This record gives sequence, structure tokens and C-alpha cells, in this order.
Amino acid sequence: MPENGSVHDLHISLLGPVQARVGGHQINVPSRLQRAVLAYLALSAGRVVSSARLIDALWGGKAPATVVGTLQGHVSRLRRILGPATHFVVTQPPGH
Repeated sequence: MPENGSVHDLHISLLGPVQARVGGHQINVPSRLQRAVLAYLALSAGRVVSSARLIDALWGGKAPATVVGTLQGHVSRLRRILGPATHFVVTQPPGH
């Protein structure tokens, strides 16, 4: 278990605006869709969420033709934003 305030701690606030803190520092997650991905994955912590389920949750029946690549881009940018806590967002079949 990491020490309190360790750079490896990831805290996600879901009540009110979605916010992330890593090692006690606020992380700016600028994109609405990246915040939605973060929130959906946080609510499913410890379970693999399929890409199809994420796509349905984020776009419903109005997904663009390039939705798979778009989702991968959002997840990739989210991992970059999380920096040292990137290990909390794992990609494995069939999703994340």
C-alpha cells in the first residue's frame, strides 16, 4: 500500500465535477470525454470495461465512424495526463 500522499496515489472525485489528484496534486483533465472515460473507469475499478461498453456509454447511438481510434486517443491522452499514476489505466482485451 503506497504511503499517504505518495506520487502513486490516485484519487478521483466523482461528486460534482470529475477531478483527479495524484500524490496530493490536482491534475487537469481538460477534455470532457477524457473526464467521462476517467469517471466510467473509476466506477468500474478492478474490472475490465470493454471498448464497446465505453463507446456506448460515451456516445450512445451517435458514435462517429472513427470511434475506436477516437476512444484509444482519449485513453492514451488520459494516461499521459495521469503521469506517474498511469498504471491505474491498463489496456487489456477486450478494453481497459
